Amino acid sequence: MRKQFIAVFGVLLATSIGLFLFISIASADSSTSWLTSDLILQKEADTQSLPSTLNGGNINCIKEDDATCSVATSYGTSANGTTRFNGTGFSYPVLSYLDNRPRVMSVPGSGMAISYTTTPPFGFYLNFNYGFPVILTKDWVNGIYQPVYQMVQPPDGKLADRSNQRLAADPVSMSFSPNGRWMVVSVPNVAMVRVNLQTFEALPFGEKFTYGIGLPPEPKTAITNDGRYAVVASKNQSRFMIYDLNTCGAVPNTITGPVSCQSRDLRNFMAQQVPGYDSVLQARFLKDDLLSVYASYKIDSIFKTARFLISNTGINSQIDYLALGESYISGEGAFNYQPGTDTADNRCHLSLNSYPYLIGWDLSFSSYYSVACSGAKVKDMTNTSIPYGVEPQMSGKDDAVFDDE
Repeated sequence: MRKQFIAVFGVLLATSIGLFLFISIASADSSTSWLTSDLILQKEADTQSLPSTLNGGNINCIKEDDATCSVATSYGTSANGTTRFNGTGFSYPVLSYLDNRPRVMSVPGSGMAISYTTTPPFGFYLNFNYGFPVILTKDWVNGIYQPVYQMVQPPDGKLADRSNQRLAADPVSMSFSPNGRWMVVSVPNVAMVRVNLQTFEALPFGEKFTYGIGLPPEPKTAITNDGRYAVVASKNQSRFMIYDLNTCGAVPNTITGPVSCQSRDLRNFMAQQVPGYDSVLQARFLKDDLLSVYASYKIDSIFKTARFLISNTGINSQIDYLALGESYISGEGAFNYQPGTDTADNRCHLSLNSYPYLIGWDLSFSSYYSVACSGAKVKDMTNTSIPYGVEPQMSGKDDAVFDDE
C-alpha cells in the first residue's frame, strides 16, 4: 500500500493570496457491492487505545480532560449535557422542550439535536430537532442561580413507525453517516434500524439484539454517506455484519422485527485474515468503499488491538493530511473552536469549520488534523531553533481587547 503524507502550509499575505492544494483520487465504482466483491484487508498498526467516543459508544468526541469529551457540531460544542454555542464563552445545560430537563444530545457535524425521554424499559424515546432553536434563560437550579438554555420549539419529528408507534433506542448503539443524513440505532429486542434524518423514516434492517439477559450487546455501528451500507458488530453477542439496505423489503406500518435485507457475515473473513481474531471494537466508513475497524486479536494468550482497513475495491493509497498556518488556515471568526484553543492563555482559535477539516471530511482522507494558530507567524513554523515559549501564541495580543479583532 502506498501511503501519502501531505502537510499544507497556509499563509495569508497582505495581498490576501491563499494557497490551496487539490488532490485527485480515483473514485470507486459505486455499483461494486460489499456483499459479493472480494474484500481486501490492510493492517495499519497496533494501538493501545481507541479514538475517543461518548460513553464508549459510536459518537466521536474530542478529549479535553479525563471527565470531558466534546462533540463538534455546526452550532458549537457539546459535552456532559451542556452546550457552548458559537460566539459564546460558556457552556450551559440545555433543557428539553418536552419536560424542561437536560436531556438533549448533539448530532455530530450537523445542526440537529436529539432530545429524549426515559420512558421505555430499555433505551430512550428520541425526538429530532432541526436548527436547534434555543433562547438563554436563567432559573434557580438546586438553589443556585444558574444560566440554562431552554428549547423553545417542539420537536420536528420522532423515532416511530408509520403507525405512530414509538420505537425505543439504545443510545450507546447510535452512529451517524459522515454527512449527518443517516442514523443507525438498535431498537432493543426488536431490530437494528436505519433512520433518514430528513424524513425520519425508519427502516428495520438487522437482527435484533437481546437486552435484559446476560451482557449488554453494546453494538458498534456505522453507515455510509449514501445510506446504502450499514455495519453492525458486537463483541458480547459475537456479531460482525454488513447490510445492503438497497435490497430490503417493504417496511410494514407497525415495526415488530426486521424486514428481509441482504447481508454478509464478516466474521469468517476477519478470522481468515487476522490470526487469533476476537471482535470488532469500533467501525467507521472513511469512504463508501473503505471501512476502518479497530479489532482485538489474541497471540499467545495475549490480547492485542489494531486498526485495519477493509475495502471492496482495493486499497491503493492512504492519505494523511496535516495543515499548518495562521488565522486564514485556523478559521479565525468561524467559531466552533477546538476545546483548549479559545481560553484566556490560548487564543489560537482553531476551528472545526476551517477548510483543512472540511477538506479532510469531504475527501474522506484516512486521517486529517490542523495545528494552525490565529497568532502564528511564518517563523513559528519554519525556524525550529526558537525555544518553546519565546514566541507565545497570539504574541502581543494577549489582552482581551483583541478578542473581537
